Amino acid sequence: MSFRHLLCLNDFFGEELESFLIDVAQFEAERSSTFNGVVAMFFPSTGVHNRQLFEQAALKLGLQPKMLPVEALEKGEYLKEVARSLTEWADVVVVEHPDSNIAYGLAENDAIPVINAMSDDGYPPEVLSVLNSLSETQGWHWPRYLFVAPVGNLAVEWFCASESIGFKFTQSCPDDLRVAGAYWETEIGDAIKKGRCCYRWPPRRACEATNGLSNHSQAARHGAGRRPANSLPRGCSRARAFRCRPRTPLIRRA
Repeated sequence: MSFRHLLCLNDFFGEELESFLIDVAQFEAERSSTFNGVVAMFFPSTGVHNRQLFEQAALKLGLQPKMLPVEALEKGEYLKEVARSLTEWADVVVVEHPDSNIAYGLAENDAIPVINAMSDDGYPPEVLSVLNSLSETQGWHWPRYLFVAPVGNLAVEWFCASESIGFKFTQSCPDDLRVAGAYWETEIGDAIKKGRCCYRWPPRRACEATNGLSNHSQAARHGAGRRPANSLPRGCSRARAFRCRPRTPLIRRA
């Protein structure tokens, strides 16, 4: 038996991520099996949309979702011990918490598979679902992605995915709102010409934050730039950046 965690897409190497998406496509095509088990889901009371999506997905797979308040993980208990206790009745854990260290703490001793549903510096399920859809329509010829939005969990996760798979990720936004480390351009017109897929999220906040990309391109003509070799993505803690480095995958085999 083997399992792995879904904490950040940079935990996957390029071939592993492509192989995973192929397995997903085959499973969706066959629809011949379901799973028996329980999913422990830790969500905030305000995260209705994300919680419902995961609950519906679990039921569709034949799994029983058990909803728990995410605040229970902030009681000061050792997260490794919490993870061990969850193995007595749950088969997988899903966590949505602003601090990604909560998910990493539960996954530290590899007692049970952990999914980081969303945090302030990562959103792996969202980016993974988009990559899955794109792989179905464009195959494995990964195009150049243009991300029109300020720094945030999605921008950082897209950057991590690009580092894993190797596609070109370009962000277009004002200089003070970019992900440190990502290739970026202030000229939105030039960025659109070079990119094949344009991704903007969330639409309303992205528009408000960028406040008219045509205006910012005129106000800040600094061209394109890359990060220094050792800089950290903005919004990531140093521990988070360390965990995002390429390393041995978290895989357990019996």
